[in-house]
Amino acid sequence: MYAMLAIFLILHGVALWGSIAFKGLQFIKTAFLFFALALGVGVLNFQWLKAMFGSTVQMALPLGSVHLRDSPALSLPESQEHLILLPLLLLIPLLWAASYARLTEKQL
Repeated sequence: MYAMLAIFLILHGVALWGSIAFKGLQFIKTAFLFFALALGVGVLNFQWLKAMFGSTVQMALPLGSVHLRDSPALSLPESQEHLILLPLLLLIPLLWAASYARLTEKQL
């Protein structure tokens, strides 16, 4: 339940920021920027892990487990998985504050 709330708040903050930052076609421009950044982070994450582990990396999602050839997947213990989500939870107030600052800037 908390993960769904965090995802909702992040997406809501991104949509609010995009509607204030862009003049026309806000939803399309925000969605394109969001997915382009997600693709870029995914590619950079895979390349970084490939450089770290060599060519044995099969699949690796950002903030997820790493699947290697001929060995089990590498992941954090369940007791530490919540620590990886803390930067995302810190992103929520930053998105809302940036949206509010941009909104007050536009109103002046």
